[in-house]
This record gives sequence, structure tokens and C-alpha cells, in this order.
Amino acid sequence: MIADERYSAEIAEKIGAHRKFWDGEGPSLIFIPPGETQLYDMTDYVARFEDPALMFEFEAARAEAVNGWPTDGIPTVRPSLGTVFVPAVAGQQYQVNADQMPWPGRRLTIDEILAVSVDDVAETPMYRKAKEFYDLAAARKTVVSYHADTQGVFDIAHILYGEEIFLEMAMEERAGSIRELLGVCLSLYLEVSDRLKTDVGEGRDEMIHGHGTPQGLYFPNAGVRISEDSATLISPEMIESFLGPVIRESMAPYGGGF
Repeated sequence: MIADERYSAEIAEKIGAHRKFWDGEGPSLIFIPPGETQLYDMTDYVARFEDPALMFEFEAARAEAVNGWPTDGIPTVRPSLGTVFVPAVAGQQYQVNADQMPWPGRRLTIDEILAVSVDDVAETPMYRKAKEFYDLAAARKTVVSYHADTQGVFDIAHILYGEEIFLEMAMEERAGSIRELLGVCLSLYLEVSDRLKTDVGEGRDEMIHGHGTPQGLYFPNAGVRISEDSATLISPEMIESFLGPVIRESMAPYGGGF
């Protein structure tokens, strides 16, 4: 269970209200923004991307505005490292520009992806950025940290392998290799998610998620976040055949997903 004693009395009270809501014991939750904010504010982003302390102070300032405001939203922060977070942990290069979120670099070959190891996830430069951010958040009781942008297994595979994945999914002779690729990406997703949950300090089958906003929602029976944007580019049959199994496997260890 998320340790409420880590946070201020106000945040602990909000977490308790969310638990009552899901148990059917409380009224509907109301989310009132304390002001107009950009979902992804790119002000000084390159400097923030490189310095977890700058990143944390920027995100904390947005979230702390929720404290004392008449809203049920939980003040939340995450390291805003973009959709390249897990691919970069796998070794893919990326570009960081001032006016946009990070962009993936050279696509990896299928052999390079199949050779990816999950054993040294915590030692990669990208994951260390997230870990330093979470350590700073843990020292401040006025905000709750949540998962970096893990995307989902298929999105990770698409970013790593590139557009060829769509054509090869439709080729019977390549389907086996694509399933192997998805298997590696599933292992990577699970390992990164496990480490994030440990560093955030939450139970295996619960989570708080803000989805880029300074107000978060507590989820019981859902321990991970999944975002499969690339699934909009394939057929329902391909979704069921290729994505369905890995999505279910992504959520299974955590009691469900957001």
C-alpha cells in the first residue's frame, strides 16, 4: 500500500478519499485546476532534461499549486523524459530540442533489440535521471511522484525498430521475429515498471498517476500505466493477435493497468 505517512496530512487525506471512492463509500471526485497550465511546458526544457534537480523543482512548483486548492486531485510530479524513456534505457540514442519532447535517434536492428539485457536497467544514464528525480521527490512531502512515460510494449517496439514493424507484422514469414521482438520489449517494460514502482514507493497492485498534469488520481487494482499510441496504425485483427497478449501480460503482475 502507498505509504501515506510519506506525505503531508492534506495529501494523505486525499489519498484516503480516493480509496473510499473506489470502494463505493464516498462521493464522486472533483478535479478543479488551480490555474491554466500547459500539459507539456517546454520552458528551458533542455536544461531541465539534463538536470534532475531543475526538472524536479519545475514540476514541484506546478504540483504544489494544487495544495490548499478546493480539489480532490492529488498533487503529482514525474520526470518528464518523454516517450524515449524506455527505448533509451534499452540503449537507443535520442535527440533533445528546445521546442519539443525528445525524439528517438537511429532505429535498432532486430538483432540489436533481441540482444538487449534488462539486468543493468538501473545503471543506464536515462534511468539514473529518473531515480535522482524520485529521490528528490521522496525528500519533500508536499507532492507525490508517479511513473515516467513508459508507453506500452508495442509503442516501445515501434520506437526501437521503426516503421518496418508494420509491414513485417503483415508478413507471415516475419511474424515470429516480431513476436520475439515484442517479448524482449515486454521484459524491458516489466523490469522498468518494477524499478519505477520501487523508487516511487507504491504497492505492486496500486498506483497514483497524473498523466502529465499536476493533479493525479489514485488507482487500486491497477499498478502500471500503458499507452499504446501506435496501435492506431494497425488493424483490429493485428491488435488482438500481436498486442492483446502482451498488454494482458503487461498488466498481469500488477492487478491491472491504467
